[in-house]
Amino acid sequence: MHFLELKAKVKPGKENELNQVIKDLVPHFHSITDLVTQVHFNEQEGELNFRVSNGGSEKIREIMASENFMLFLGSVKVLCDEYTLLFPNNKK
Repeated sequence: MHFLELKAKVKPGKENELNQVIKDLVPHFHSITDLVTQVHFNEQEGELNFRVSNGGSEKIREIMASENFMLFLGSVKVLCDEYTLLFPNNKK
């Protein structure tokens, strides 16, 4: 299973901005076929969990190379204190 996972801790007061980024950009990822995109943003805790899976490594790389993902990641870098990006290359 190939997947891409992003976990982030949003800066206090930036929750609304991050919600807008999610609404604007995440729907574009659904246009890449065979992907399952999950987004969970816990505003109370300020935690974002974003995961894309089931597309194979080529589809995951396609998302990572897209302008919308670059905008999403750039926004996360600005709006969050810390983030972790995981892209394991598991051949199972």
